[in-house]
Amino acid sequence: MKRKAGGSSQGAKGNEMPIDTNATQAYVNAAAIGLKEHYDELLAQVCKTIDERFKAQEKASDLQQEMVTKKFEAQNEWRGAMSDREKTFITRADHESLVLLLNTKEDALIKDIKSLELTRAMIDGKASQQQLNITFIFVIVGFIFSGIGVLCSLTGLLLSVYLH
Repeated sequence: MKRKAGGSSQGAKGNEMPIDTNATQAYVNAAAIGLKEHYDELLAQVCKTIDERFKAQEKASDLQQEMVTKKFEAQNEWRGAMSDREKTFITRADHESLVLLLNTKEDALIKDIKSLELTRAMIDGKASQQQLNITFIFVIVGFIFSGIGVLCSLTGLLLSVYLH
């Protein structure tokens, strides 16, 4: 019996191959044994792949758990920093009230400084009694010399009129 290479049992010229039944039976037996081994090998590969995927999934889960733990630690650190900030920093309302108080005190200090400057200028402008006495003596001496000068001028004038 002859068969086509495509598997048809009708005879056709040029594409026919003779089938050996003994070889076919041996091939089928070998194929059955090889097929069992092949399926066992495929099953082992599938089991190995599943095990690898489980291990990879466990590793990914562990990494994700570690990342989540680090994230929560960072968040806790942030919360601690915010708590410290609330304890040590002043609020805006406190800041504004302190600035207003300082501005008020600054204005009062500026007024006091101006008052002190005016008082000093007044004190510096006033002469002491000793300075007045010395000035008075100079004035009297000046009047005396000017009187002597006037008398000398008048005497010189009178002498020049009588002598001429």
